[in-house]
Amino acid sequence: MADGYADYPVGTPLGGYTARCRCFGNQGKSDGRRTAYSDSFNPSVGVQTQPKIVALWLESAGQDLVLVKTDAIYVFEGMVNSLTERLSAATGRDLTGKVVITSTHSHSMPANFDQGFTWYLGGDKFNREIFERAVNSLTGVALEAWNKLQPAAIGIGQVKNWDPNDRVYRPSRREQ
Repeated sequence: MADGYADYPVGTPLGGYTARCRCFGNQGKSDGRRTAYSDSFNPSVGVQTQPKIVALWLESAGQDLVLVKTDAIYVFEGMVNSLTERLSAATGRDLTGKVVITSTHSHSMPANFDQGFTWYLGGDKFNREIFERAVNSLTGVALEAWNKLQPAAIGIGQVKNWDPNDRVYRPSRREQ
């Protein structure tokens, strides 16, 4: 496992703040600044919390699974494809179909890394630099997890009759 932070610049629009789009009245406008990172959305004006990235790289009998979680409004399949290509090239392993990126659905993180036209209303127009910075950050944390691979055991257990008084799974509605 490894963790780190995404490298986004100040001035990147925050995802999910559609009311901050000039096309919808520009609500929340704190000042009139413009940046190279923002098109129709108001740009961010500072950094309160950097977007976190956590990666778990599992390998068993020559099979890999890379799980990456990041603070973002959503995940773009282009990021998954680029991350897969970069990790495959760096490790010499074919990771096709073995890389998963999840997001926290945070409305306080950059989002203009998506080329999907339908998402422009939730994250502004695609910005290649933001996309590259996002994928570079994800790649760095995932490779750190790969470099830290070590033997581990994963197990499961079962406790029968763990709720003998039916306090957890009791019916929640009274009978009518």
